[in-house]
Amino acid sequence: MEAFTDDNNYIELADDSGQHGDKASPDYDIATLSDSFAAICFGKNVFNKATNEQIEAFIRRIGIILKYLHHYFADGKIGKQLLQPKNQKSNNDITLLKARLDGSDRLFFSVYTIDGNRIVHILGINKHDEQSDYIANFVDKGILSAGLVRWPVRDFFQRIAVFQARAVFSASEFQKWFDDDEYYIYDNSQQKAMEQAEKARQLSITGNAGSGKSIVGENWLKQRVISGSVVYMTMSEGLKNSRHDAYWRHNEIRMAQQGKGRKDVQAGQNSRMVFFSIFDFLAGYARKAKSSVKYLTADESYLNFSRIVRDAAEIITKKETNRKLLKDEGARRGMWRKIHGIVSGALPGRMDIDAADKNCIAYWKRIDDCIDKEEYQRQYAALYGKRDTYDLDFLYAVYEYYHRELQRMGWGDDNDLARYILRNCAACEDYDAAFIDECQDLTNVGLAAIFYLLRKCRHRMMSSDRCQIVQPTFFDDGIMRFIASVSIGPDAKGVQSIHFTYNYRSVKEIVEFQRYIIHKINDIWTLKARELADVRAIIASHVKPLWIASGPENRHRLLEKWQSVDDVELQMILPHIRYTGSKEADREIREAIEKDGRLVYDAVTCKGMEFANVLLWNILSCNLQQAGSYEEWAWQYFYVAATRAQQRIIIYEEWDEQNTCIRSFLQAGVAQGVLARTDSVSLHTLDGMLDNLSESDYLRRAKELQVVGSYSEAIKILERLSGDHKREIEVCRAREQIARDNYGKGLEIYIELGVEKTYIEEIMQKQSVDEQTYFACLLYCHRDEMDAGDVKVIYKEFWERFPDYDENQMGRLLGQVCCSYDQLNKEVLNYLNNCMTNAYCLGMDLADKLNPPFLQAYTRRNKL
Repeated sequence: MEAFTDDNNYIELADDSGQHGDKASPDYDIATLSDSFAAICFGKNVFNKATNEQIEAFIRRIGIILKYLHHYFADGKIGKQLLQPKNQKSNNDITLLKARLDGSDRLFFSVYTIDGNRIVHILGINKHDEQSDYIANFVDKGILSAGLVRWPVRDFFQRIAVFQARAVFSASEFQKWFDDDEYYIYDNSQQKAMEQAEKARQLSITGNAGSGKSIVGENWLKQRVISGSVVYMTMSEGLKNSRHDAYWRHNEIRMAQQGKGRKDVQAGQNSRMVFFSIFDFLAGYARKAKSSVKYLTADESYLNFSRIVRDAAEIITKKETNRKLLKDEGARRGMWRKIHGIVSGALPGRMDIDAADKNCIAYWKRIDDCIDKEEYQRQYAALYGKRDTYDLDFLYAVYEYYHRELQRMGWGDDNDLARYILRNCAACEDYDAAFIDECQDLTNVGLAAIFYLLRKCRHRMMSSDRCQIVQPTFFDDGIMRFIASVSIGPDAKGVQSIHFTYNYRSVKEIVEFQRYIIHKINDIWTLKARELADVRAIIASHVKPLWIASGPENRHRLLEKWQSVDDVELQMILPHIRYTGSKEADREIREAIEKDGRLVYDAVTCKGMEFANVLLWNILSCNLQQAGSYEEWAWQYFYVAATRAQQRIIIYEEWDEQNTCIRSFLQAGVAQGVLARTDSVSLHTLDGMLDNLSESDYLRRAKELQVVGSYSEAIKILERLSGDHKREIEVCRAREQIARDNYGKGLEIYIELGVEKTYIEEIMQKQSVDEQTYFACLLYCHRDEMDAGDVKVIYKEFWERFPDYDENQMGRLLGQVCCSYDQLNKEVLNYLNNCMTNAYCLGMDLADKLNPPFLQAYTRRNKL
């Protein structure tokens, strides 16, 4: 077993196929390997392009490879070439090793030391005849120790054993089983955040897209769940579902490693960590306070605002110029940002808080429905360094009309919901820890409501990125930290803050372009020094974002290429769904989308998603045209869209020559080397921009589609993939029904799957769920406990949600539930019949509550 080294710091382990075939090789000893190697480390997407056969070979061979590697070290044949991994300061080369897997497949990896411990770093699987390019690329881009997952050797082989015991095998499933955030390696700032969060009551994390804010927050909660209940909150319903599913899978796999089943998981820690969309979290408290108002999310609020003020233009204003503004969607968007973000979304900046008021309760109960014009100008100037030149009389007239219309219909927007919480809700949650993600998309009054309800929470962490504001807010993290601090009393210590500077999502060339956009935003809207800090990437692709010059021929070829590939290979992002550019360009893109039913997203709906390759279509051309004097919004949307890409970006701007701002920005980007440009696009040029994708890429896309609520599209992808995705498909079907307010149908699917109760709680959080579905949810959640006291709990909780429900109808309601959900019939009815014979111990009159004659007749009919 000899090794050799060439000039590229490249070592190949001798091929042992002749002397030591797999069957003839002695079994490797995990204890010995654990002593020789501290951990196995790899990037979270390292197996994405592997085939089923390659993964099978990897599982079969990895122990043998490490066994021989152990012997190499014991004999002193390697060791001299080992170096420390690259970090922020060093530029050391590293040693690359290669070992045969099967046939022409080779495993590429490295070994380095940290504090004297050997770490095996898996870099990828590649073909023997493609190794030269792979080695050259690897040696050039190097390696970082952070942003990866690192598995202790024993845990790694234990999870492999559990994976092999599964009935269905697939490469994509293998990657999913090892993408466990619990084993995530932190960089210096992330590690500092984890340490400070243990000491400080409140911590604010800021950072660019892909910097790991959400992972750090969730891992911090996983550690806190041991000492008490914790809550994860984010703006997006889909993102909340995604994080919930990941956490459930994390617990399920760990239980499987311990030989435990699904019921053990349900009884374990998972029930102590709860996931909420921020809207559902607030709406739940409004329900408990018996609010009769129907509240709208921020997206629903804008759609209703746009419709209401457009149709009432002649009523709101007599000026023809203002009427035209109300008829124009771009102008309405601009007004909505101001109304939602400042007029009704801001708190008065000069808070006159009574020193005796420990939690600002008295102050927040006195806040008005909106701030006055003077306060508006003061806050606008504080954010932008100038007063707003907009016609505020007109702006406030639009707001007042819209607000009156909402009240007339018995509705309220998300700002009204937050104010209701502050004025009427005395209760608050006693969580041990809370993580509030994507705070930049919350208005100040929304932030106040969140922190008010969490004022007893012992530890609070929040994350934000001002450059990624997509909801109409005028967010500032300094104001957020102030609101968070005063919510727990005027004597509270300030909120500590940490900024993350790495990007673990995208390649170096995309990160450099994103940094270039940030500096453009700074020219318009002054950012803070830390927000301008250089963002660093961990890998390179050697392909710069491509700017394609505008023109009918280039546009036609670009659309032709886009139509020839699927959405996973190239995702188009528009400025917004209903507006794409000039009439000619608009007609062409409409025809292309409608012809194939292509999925497109705008700069708002793509938030939180990741795509391999992205086509930015007229983002600046349209948004700058509509922004008027509020140019910063156009650049923020452009930044959000650009940060969705992992590998490649293609940019097309219809007015890149006519618009001076667009032209100078793109030309300067080419001059600075962050952009490439082509005046005449060819299909060959576009082919070179796109990577070949694997099944794992499609699986990841299915996950992303679920994040934004495109469940039917996710199902289409999952159905055509190999492997067992039946359960995930059915969960998608359930959530699709829930998203359409078909709660009963969604619950029926969940019950059929036998999901844990945290999925059922997703339905119970919805403000418009009906009595029958809610009652069925309660029965399902208590079905495994089945003691007499549960009946009292079930009915008590039901009447808290529906206090006006006629008690005499409860027996009929129970019958309806059992008719609708056969899975609940026998266990529920048997249980309740037994409870009725012992009604005295429940302290309630079950004869009235359950309508026994109806129940007994139903029981006899079903022969229970």
